[in-house]
Amino acid sequence: MGDGFNCPLETGSLPDTLTSLIFGSHFDRPIPTGVLPSSLTLLRLGYCFNQQIAHGALPNSLTDLQFGHCYIVRIDANMLPPSLTRLKFGFWYNCFFPPHSLPHSITELSVGTMYNQLLVTGCLPKSLTSLELGKCFNQSLDHGVLPASLTYLSLCDNFNKSLVLPNKMRTLHIGAATQLPHHLGVLKLPASMDTMIIDNLCLDKKLPNIPILSWAETQGSGSCESSRLKLLKMTLDNNSYNKNSIETILKAFVHLPKADTTMIYVGEAAFIIMDEHQHHLSYRWMDDQSKTALCVTSNGTIWKLLSV
Repeated sequence: MGDGFNCPLETGSLPDTLTSLIFGSHFDRPIPTGVLPSSLTLLRLGYCFNQQIAHGALPNSLTDLQFGHCYIVRIDANMLPPSLTRLKFGFWYNCFFPPHSLPHSITELSVGTMYNQLLVTGCLPKSLTSLELGKCFNQSLDHGVLPASLTYLSLCDNFNKSLVLPNKMRTLHIGAATQLPHHLGVLKLPASMDTMIIDNLCLDKKLPNIPILSWAETQGSGSCESSRLKLLKMTLDNNSYNKNSIETILKAFVHLPKADTTMIYVGEAAFIIMDEHQHHLSYRWMDDQSKTALCVTSNGTIWKLLSV
């Protein structure tokens, strides 16, 4: 539907074979029960939509549902169909999820920027594998809150609360690592975890003092090796980047969580750092205007810059 569409929906107005329905930004009308065809699998509700959805209004065939930025209506039990696997909320959504109100069939859940509600045991679907929490989220994620099925978790800039990761976690994506408090340095990485992504890392402080970069060192005996990462990927805040940033990164290399490959992006520059067993690392500018090679000794502590 176009952005200007905002007409009432009537029974029989949509084709029986319709599988995808995307409303424009101005649509904000009730969805009566029986209007949406039983063939529908994907529904996108536009920017202005903010209507209570009646029980049974969404067909049991629906698997993918996305709300617009203005939607702020609380989700009640049985409001969403049991067939749903992907659910995404918009910018302003900030309603508490009553336990078991979200269908257990959901595997992917994304909440908006303003979401900052307490999550308790039972709030999240037991089949959830991917969870994206918005920039404002800053609530404790204690034992049992994140379902055992979870493999991907994304946290953003303001998070500084307790965090207990489930045993099947594979990827942790987190932002502005310097804002994490010191007690998060004792976070235990599950043995299943193989990828960590850190965005907007600021170099205003010395890199070794950033708690998240000391996780590997603070873990209990034996757990460090079992949770070695395959990939550690970081992006640096452009405002904190300067000529000395390269040396800061290199000096802190031994403090990073252990990974087979570490990738550090700085503005338009891309660093690809291999582990100490490779006895070298590479660095390149994305625009190829200048090239520099970085070398490391076998113990990973002595670095030097070489022009290429």
